[in-house]
Amino acid sequence: MSPTMSNASRIADLVQITNRLSDLLEHESAVLRARKLIEMEAVRADKLTLSAAYETHVRALRSQPEMLAEATPELRQQLKAAFDRFEQALGENERGLRAAKETSDRVLRAIAEGTHICGDPGMQFDTTINRWHTSKAAGRINASNPCSEYMFLDDTACNLASLNLMAFRPADGEAEMPRDGKPLNDIDIELIRQWIVQGAVNDTPENAKQHYDMDHPPSYSVPPVITSLDFSPDGRWLAIEMSRNSSDPGDIWVRDLVRGVTSRFTFEEGSERNPIWSPTGDRIAFSMAHEGRRVVAAQAIGGTGEVEILVESENTLHPSSWSPDGRFLLYYNHSPEN
Repeated sequence: MSPTMSNASRIADLVQITNRLSDLLEHESAVLRARKLIEMEAVRADKLTLSAAYETHVRALRSQPEMLAEATPELRQQLKAAFDRFEQALGENERGLRAAKETSDRVLRAIAEGTHICGDPGMQFDTTINRWHTSKAAGRINASNPCSEYMFLDDTACNLASLNLMAFRPADGEAEMPRDGKPLNDIDIELIRQWIVQGAVNDTPENAKQHYDMDHPPSYSVPPVITSLDFSPDGRWLAIEMSRNSSDPGDIWVRDLVRGVTSRFTFEEGSERNPIWSPTGDRIAFSMAHEGRRVVAAQAIGGTGEVEILVESENTLHPSSWSPDGRFLLYYNHSPEN
Protein backbone atom coordinates (compact mmCIF):
# COMPACT_ATOMS: atom_id res chain seq x y z
CA MET A 1 0.00 0.00 0.00
CA SER A 2 1.29 3.49 -0.87
CA PRO A 3 2.03 5.75 2.14
CA THR A 4 0.32 8.64 0.36
CA MET A 5 -3.05 6.88 0.30
CA SER A 6 -5.63 7.98 2.81
CA ASN A 7 -6.78 5.52 5.45
CA ALA A 8 -10.26 5.52 3.93
CA SER A 9 -8.80 4.58 0.53
CA ARG A 10 -6.86 1.76 2.11
CA ILE A 11 -9.99 0.37 3.72
CA ALA A 12 -11.87 0.68 0.42
CA ASP A 13 -9.07 -1.31 -1.25
CA LEU A 14 -9.29 -3.94 1.48
CA VAL A 15 -13.04 -4.27 0.88
CA GLN A 16 -12.43 -4.74 -2.84
CA ILE A 17 -9.60 -7.28 -2.36
CA THR A 18 -11.61 -9.25 0.22
CA ASN A 19 -14.61 -9.48 -2.09
CA ARG A 20 -12.41 -10.57 -5.01
CA LEU A 21 -10.82 -13.23 -2.82
CA SER A 22 -14.29 -14.43 -1.76
CA ASP A 23 -15.29 -14.60 -5.44
CA LEU A 24 -12.25 -16.75 -6.12
CA LEU A 25 -12.89 -19.06 -3.15
CA GLU A 26 -16.50 -19.54 -4.24
CA HIS A 27 -15.34 -20.27 -7.79
CA GLU A 28 -12.80 -22.82 -6.52
CA SER A 29 -15.53 -24.52 -4.48
CA ALA A 30 -17.70 -24.73 -7.61
CA VAL A 31 -14.76 -26.17 -9.57
CA LEU A 32 -14.26 -28.81 -6.87
CA ARG A 33 -17.94 -29.76 -6.91
CA ALA A 34 -17.89 -30.06 -10.71
CA ARG A 35 -14.57 -32.02 -10.62
CA LYS A 36 -13.08 -29.64 -13.20
CA LEU A 37 -9.64 -30.23 -11.79
CA ILE A 38 -7.91 -28.91 -14.90
CA GLU A 39 -8.93 -25.38 -13.79
CA MET A 40 -7.43 -25.76 -10.33
CA GLU A 41 -3.90 -24.62 -11.21
CA ALA A 42 -5.06 -21.26 -12.56
CA VAL A 43 -7.37 -20.75 -9.59
CA ARG A 44 -4.58 -21.50 -7.11
CA ALA A 45 -2.20 -19.08 -8.79
CA ASP A 46 -4.76 -16.26 -8.60
CA LYS A 47 -5.57 -17.17 -5.01
CA LEU A 48 -1.92 -16.90 -3.96
CA THR A 49 -1.65 -13.41 -5.49
CA LEU A 50 -4.86 -12.13 -3.87
CA SER A 51 -4.06 -13.78 -0.54
CA ALA A 52 -0.75 -11.92 -0.35
CA ALA A 53 -2.47 -8.57 -1.01
CA TYR A 54 -5.20 -9.40 1.52
CA GLU A 55 -2.69 -10.25 4.26
CA THR A 56 -0.75 -7.03 3.61
CA HIS A 57 -3.88 -4.88 4.04
CA VAL A 58 -5.09 -6.81 7.11
CA ARG A 59 -1.71 -6.48 8.84
CA ALA A 60 -1.77 -2.73 8.22
CA LEU A 61 -5.27 -2.47 9.68
CA ARG A 62 -4.30 -4.47 12.78
CA SER A 63 -1.19 -2.36 13.39
CA GLN A 64 -3.10 0.90 12.86
CA PRO A 65 -6.63 0.44 14.21
CA GLU A 66 -7.13 4.21 14.03
CA MET A 67 -7.54 3.77 10.27
CA LEU A 68 -11.19 2.85 10.87
CA ALA A 69 -11.81 6.28 12.39
CA GLU A 70 -11.43 7.95 8.99
CA ALA A 71 -13.87 5.56 7.33
CA THR A 72 -17.51 6.48 6.91
CA PRO A 73 -20.14 4.31 8.65
CA GLU A 74 -21.12 3.00 5.22
CA LEU A 75 -17.53 1.96 4.42
CA ARG A 76 -17.17 0.26 7.81
CA GLN A 77 -20.38 -1.65 7.13
CA GLN A 78 -19.04 -2.71 3.71
CA LEU A 79 -15.84 -3.94 5.36
CA LYS A 80 -17.79 -5.99 7.90
CA ALA A 81 -19.95 -7.51 5.16
CA ALA A 82 -16.84 -8.35 3.13
CA PHE A 83 -15.20 -10.04 6.13
CA ASP A 84 -18.39 -12.02 6.93
CA ARG A 85 -18.64 -13.19 3.32
CA PHE A 86 -14.96 -14.12 3.28
CA GLU A 87 -15.29 -16.26 6.43
CA GLN A 88 -18.25 -18.11 4.93
CA ALA A 89 -16.51 -18.65 1.56
CA LEU A 90 -13.33 -19.79 3.31
CA GLY A 91 -15.21 -22.34 5.42
CA GLU A 92 -17.02 -23.76 2.38
CA ASN A 93 -13.76 -23.85 0.42
CA GLU A 94 -11.92 -25.75 3.16
CA ARG A 95 -14.72 -28.31 3.35
CA GLY A 96 -14.59 -28.74 -0.44
CA LEU A 97 -10.82 -29.21 -0.47
CA ARG A 98 -11.06 -31.74 2.37
CA ALA A 99 -13.81 -33.68 0.55
CA ALA A 100 -11.82 -33.63 -2.71
CA LYS A 101 -8.76 -35.02 -0.92
CA GLU A 102 -10.82 -37.78 0.71
CA THR A 103 -12.31 -38.68 -2.69
CA SER A 104 -8.87 -38.68 -4.32
CA ASP A 105 -7.51 -40.91 -1.55
CA ARG A 106 -10.35 -43.40 -2.07
CA VAL A 107 -9.88 -43.43 -5.85
CA LEU A 108 -6.10 -43.90 -5.65
CA ARG A 109 -6.50 -46.68 -3.06
CA ALA A 110 -9.08 -48.44 -5.25
CA ILE A 111 -6.69 -48.23 -8.22
CA ALA A 112 -3.77 -49.50 -6.13
CA GLU A 113 -5.79 -52.39 -4.70
CA GLY A 114 -7.13 -53.31 -8.14
CA THR A 115 -3.61 -53.27 -9.54
CA HIS A 116 -2.37 -55.43 -6.66
CA ILE A 117 -5.17 -57.98 -7.01
CA CYS A 118 -4.86 -58.50 -10.77
CA GLY A 119 -1.10 -57.93 -11.05
CA ASP A 120 -1.66 -55.55 -13.96
CA PRO A 121 -0.31 -51.95 -13.90
CA GLY A 122 -3.43 -49.86 -13.98
CA MET A 123 -2.57 -46.18 -13.61
CA GLN A 124 -0.68 -43.56 -15.55
CA PHE A 125 -0.56 -39.80 -15.11
CA ASP A 126 -1.59 -38.03 -18.29
CA THR A 127 0.73 -35.06 -17.82
CA THR A 128 3.77 -37.21 -17.03
CA ILE A 129 3.28 -39.76 -19.81
CA ASN A 130 2.94 -36.98 -22.39
CA ARG A 131 5.93 -35.09 -21.01
CA TRP A 132 8.02 -38.24 -21.56
CA HIS A 133 6.47 -38.86 -25.01
CA THR A 134 9.29 -39.90 -27.38
CA SER A 135 7.31 -39.36 -30.60
CA LYS A 136 5.51 -36.09 -29.98
CA ALA A 137 5.10 -35.38 -33.70
CA ALA A 138 2.73 -38.35 -33.96
CA GLY A 139 0.21 -36.79 -31.54
CA ARG A 140 -0.50 -36.91 -27.82
CA ILE A 141 -0.97 -40.10 -25.79
CA ASN A 142 -4.61 -40.54 -24.78
CA ALA A 143 -4.49 -44.01 -23.21
CA SER A 144 -2.32 -47.08 -22.93
CA ASN A 145 -2.40 -50.79 -22.28
CA PRO A 146 0.05 -52.42 -19.84
CA CYS A 147 2.46 -53.45 -22.62
CA SER A 148 2.41 -49.87 -23.98
CA GLU A 149 3.05 -50.67 -27.64
CA TYR A 150 2.83 -47.43 -29.64
CA MET A 151 0.73 -45.65 -27.03
CA PHE A 152 0.12 -42.64 -29.27
CA LEU A 153 -1.99 -44.81 -31.66
CA ASP A 154 -5.57 -44.62 -30.45
CA ASP A 155 -7.82 -47.72 -30.33
CA THR A 156 -4.98 -50.23 -30.64
CA ALA A 157 -4.42 -51.37 -27.03
CA CYS A 158 -4.18 -55.15 -27.05
CA ASN A 159 -6.13 -55.79 -23.85
CA LEU A 160 -9.29 -53.74 -24.38
CA ALA A 161 -11.30 -56.96 -24.84
CA SER A 162 -9.22 -59.22 -22.59
CA LEU A 163 -10.87 -61.76 -20.33
CA ASN A 164 -9.51 -63.95 -17.55
CA LEU A 165 -10.23 -67.26 -19.29
CA MET A 166 -9.22 -69.21 -16.17
CA ALA A 167 -12.35 -67.85 -14.51
CA PHE A 168 -14.43 -69.86 -16.97
CA ARG A 169 -12.70 -73.16 -16.19
CA PRO A 170 -15.14 -75.38 -14.24
CA ALA A 171 -13.80 -77.24 -11.23
CA ASP A 172 -16.24 -80.14 -11.55
CA GLY A 173 -17.23 -79.98 -15.19
CA GLU A 174 -20.01 -77.44 -14.62
CA ALA A 175 -19.58 -73.81 -15.56
CA GLU A 176 -19.54 -71.54 -12.50
CA MET A 177 -19.23 -68.16 -14.17
CA PRO A 178 -20.88 -65.81 -13.71
CA ARG A 179 -21.38 -67.10 -10.18
CA ASP A 180 -24.58 -65.18 -9.42
CA GLY A 181 -26.01 -64.96 -12.93
CA LYS A 182 -26.88 -67.03 -15.94
CA PRO A 183 -24.16 -69.14 -17.59
CA LEU A 184 -22.58 -67.77 -20.73
CA ASN A 185 -24.86 -67.96 -23.73
CA ASP A 186 -23.86 -69.59 -27.03
CA ILE A 187 -22.89 -66.25 -28.59
CA ASP A 188 -20.43 -65.46 -25.79
CA ILE A 189 -18.93 -68.93 -25.92
CA GLU A 190 -18.49 -68.74 -29.69
CA LEU A 191 -16.89 -65.30 -29.41
CA ILE A 192 -14.36 -66.56 -26.86
CA ARG A 193 -13.63 -69.60 -29.03
CA GLN A 194 -12.92 -67.32 -31.99
CA TRP A 195 -10.56 -65.20 -29.90
CA ILE A 196 -8.61 -68.29 -28.83
CA VAL A 197 -8.37 -69.66 -32.37
CA GLN A 198 -7.55 -66.28 -33.86
CA GLY A 199 -4.80 -65.47 -31.40
CA ALA A 200 -3.00 -62.12 -31.41
CA VAL A 201 -3.50 -60.14 -34.59
CA ASN A 202 -2.89 -56.57 -35.65
CA ASP A 203 -6.44 -55.25 -35.87
CA THR A 204 -5.50 -51.63 -36.47
CA PRO A 205 -8.13 -50.18 -38.85
CA GLU A 206 -6.95 -49.65 -42.41
CA ASN A 207 -8.05 -46.01 -42.23
CA ALA A 208 -6.04 -45.27 -39.08
CA LYS A 209 -4.44 -41.82 -39.16
CA GLN A 210 -0.99 -43.21 -38.40
CA HIS A 211 0.39 -46.53 -39.55
CA TYR A 212 3.62 -48.05 -38.27
CA ASP A 213 5.28 -51.34 -39.17
CA MET A 214 8.82 -52.65 -39.73
CA ASP A 215 9.09 -50.72 -42.98
CA HIS A 216 7.57 -47.52 -41.56
CA PRO A 217 8.85 -47.18 -37.96
CA PRO A 218 8.14 -44.07 -35.90
CA SER A 219 10.89 -41.51 -35.50
CA TYR A 220 12.20 -41.12 -31.96
CA SER A 221 13.35 -37.79 -30.61
CA VAL A 222 15.34 -39.04 -27.59
CA PRO A 223 18.70 -40.86 -27.28
CA PRO A 224 18.95 -44.51 -26.12
CA VAL A 225 17.30 -45.23 -22.77
CA ILE A 226 19.72 -45.80 -19.90
CA THR A 227 17.98 -47.66 -17.08
CA SER A 228 20.79 -48.30 -14.60
CA LEU A 229 24.56 -47.87 -14.31
CA ASP A 230 27.46 -48.60 -11.96
CA PHE A 231 31.05 -47.28 -11.73
CA SER A 232 34.01 -49.65 -11.45
CA PRO A 233 35.93 -49.53 -8.14
CA ASP A 234 38.79 -47.55 -9.73
CA GLY A 235 36.37 -45.07 -11.34
CA ARG A 236 37.69 -45.63 -14.87
CA TRP A 237 34.85 -47.76 -16.23
CA LEU A 238 31.09 -47.34 -16.28
CA ALA A 239 28.72 -50.30 -16.73
CA ILE A 240 25.47 -49.22 -18.39
CA GLU A 241 22.14 -50.98 -18.93
CA MET A 242 21.01 -49.46 -22.22
CA SER A 243 18.33 -49.95 -24.88
CA ARG A 244 19.31 -48.56 -28.26
CA ASN A 245 15.78 -48.40 -29.72
CA SER A 246 12.18 -49.44 -29.07
CA SER A 247 12.75 -53.06 -30.22
CA ASP A 248 16.01 -53.57 -28.27
CA PRO A 249 15.31 -55.43 -24.99
CA GLY A 250 18.46 -54.01 -23.43
CA ASP A 251 22.09 -55.10 -22.90
CA ILE A 252 24.99 -54.24 -20.63
CA TRP A 253 27.56 -51.89 -22.17
CA VAL A 254 30.89 -50.76 -20.70
CA ARG A 255 32.33 -47.28 -21.26
CA ASP A 256 36.01 -46.44 -20.84
CA LEU A 257 35.81 -42.99 -19.26
CA VAL A 258 39.47 -42.26 -20.07
CA ARG A 259 39.34 -43.04 -23.79
CA GLY A 260 35.65 -42.20 -24.23
CA VAL A 261 34.91 -45.57 -25.89
CA THR A 262 31.72 -47.59 -25.28
CA SER A 263 31.64 -51.35 -25.99
CA ARG A 264 28.91 -53.94 -25.72
CA PHE A 265 29.51 -56.34 -22.81
CA THR A 266 26.62 -58.87 -22.96
CA PHE A 267 25.38 -60.71 -26.03
CA GLU A 268 22.79 -63.09 -24.53
CA GLU A 269 19.30 -63.43 -25.97
CA GLY A 270 16.72 -61.29 -24.21
CA SER A 271 17.62 -58.51 -21.82
CA GLU A 272 20.45 -58.14 -19.32
CA ARG A 273 19.85 -55.67 -16.50
CA ASN A 274 21.20 -54.13 -13.30
CA PRO A 275 25.00 -54.25 -13.77
CA ILE A 276 27.02 -54.36 -10.52
CA TRP A 277 30.84 -54.27 -10.48
CA SER A 278 32.70 -56.72 -8.24
CA PRO A 279 34.99 -55.17 -5.57
CA THR A 280 38.09 -56.23 -7.53
CA GLY A 281 36.73 -54.75 -10.76
CA ASP A 282 37.28 -57.94 -12.75
CA ARG A 283 33.64 -59.06 -13.03
CA ILE A 284 30.16 -57.61 -13.48
CA ALA A 285 27.06 -59.21 -12.00
CA PHE A 286 23.71 -58.66 -13.72
CA SER A 287 20.23 -60.16 -14.04
CA MET A 288 18.91 -61.89 -17.14
CA ALA A 289 16.55 -64.61 -18.41
CA HIS A 290 18.02 -68.10 -18.84
CA GLU A 291 16.10 -71.16 -20.06
CA GLY A 292 12.77 -69.76 -18.92
CA ARG A 293 13.98 -68.67 -15.49
CA ARG A 294 15.35 -65.43 -14.07
CA VAL A 295 18.96 -65.55 -12.93
CA VAL A 296 21.70 -63.42 -11.45
CA ALA A 297 24.84 -64.03 -13.48
CA ALA A 298 28.43 -62.76 -13.56
CA GLN A 299 30.87 -62.37 -16.41
CA ALA A 300 34.56 -61.51 -16.49
CA ILE A 301 35.70 -58.22 -17.98
CA GLY A 302 37.38 -58.49 -21.34
CA GLY A 303 35.01 -61.03 -22.86
CA THR A 304 36.93 -64.03 -21.52
CA GLY A 305 35.11 -66.96 -19.92
CA GLU A 306 31.49 -68.02 -19.99
CA VAL A 307 28.60 -66.41 -18.17
CA GLU A 308 28.48 -67.82 -14.63
CA ILE A 309 25.02 -68.43 -13.14
CA LEU A 310 25.07 -67.36 -9.48
CA VAL A 311 21.38 -67.54 -8.52
CA GLU A 312 18.27 -68.67 -10.38
CA SER A 313 14.57 -68.40 -9.60
CA GLU A 314 11.13 -68.26 -11.18
CA ASN A 315 10.85 -64.75 -9.74
CA THR A 316 12.45 -61.53 -10.93
CA LEU A 317 15.94 -61.09 -9.47
CA HIS A 318 17.91 -57.84 -9.17
CA PRO A 319 21.52 -57.80 -7.93
CA SER A 320 22.22 -54.93 -5.55
CA SER A 321 25.81 -54.99 -4.22
CA TRP A 322 28.84 -57.19 -3.48
CA SER A 323 30.41 -57.68 -0.08
CA PRO A 324 33.84 -55.97 0.24
CA ASP A 325 35.67 -59.31 -0.01
CA GLY A 326 33.64 -60.41 -3.06
CA ARG A 327 32.36 -63.58 -1.33
CA PHE A 328 28.70 -62.51 -1.08
CA LEU A 329 26.24 -60.79 -3.40
CA LEU A 330 23.12 -59.00 -2.15
CA TYR A 331 20.12 -59.32 -4.48
CA TYR A 332 16.37 -58.74 -4.52
CA ASN A 333 13.95 -61.62 -5.10
CA HIS A 334 10.59 -60.21 -6.20
CA SER A 335 8.38 -63.13 -5.21
CA PRO A 336 4.56 -63.02 -4.90
CA GLU A 337 4.95 -63.48 -1.11
CA ASN A 338 7.04 -60.31 -0.61
